[in-house]
Amino acid sequence: MNIHAFFEEFSQSEVYKEFVKNHPKSFVSHFFCFLTKEFTPKDSWEIGMYDQEEDNITIFWKKPEFVIKTQDKVLKKPESTVGKLHVEDVKTTFDQALSLAKETKSMQVPTLSGYIVLQRINEQSVWSLTFIAATGSCINIKIDAITPSILAEETFSLIEKQL
Repeated sequence: MNIHAFFEEFSQSEVYKEFVKNHPKSFVSHFFCFLTKEFTPKDSWEIGMYDQEEDNITIFWKKPEFVIKTQDKVLKKPESTVGKLHVEDVKTTFDQALSLAKETKSMQVPTLSGYIVLQRINEQSVWSLTFIAATGSCINIKIDAITPSILAEETFSLIEKQL
């Protein structure tokens, strides 16, 4: 998956142009895709556009043309902000992020499925991969989207996270 080409295609679509015209303070907040246990996309990639004025997010996907999948309020803490993803600054590719994640100690166990998100976290562009391991634990790996390097690796129990 080439994020730059995908975004370029999206930005040329009529649905994007109409959305930006009606929501001029909106910006790209993330790219998202569910992944199989083999690390391949399960479905179409999604692009999230955050509207600052309405504090909501609109999700677009390609089916086969770009369409609005959903629009909803953002799930975040009141003091949190949604970061603007500068797509042009992303240098680490999807394939590089997957390759780095697969090499981590956490990913040496069988996985069931997961997802990947390209977003801004704490003023940094990050690929965040989350997988459910066959053991029932959850694995999260964060990869720097500018320089291909691992930022964080975490394994945790879903039950413990809820407590």
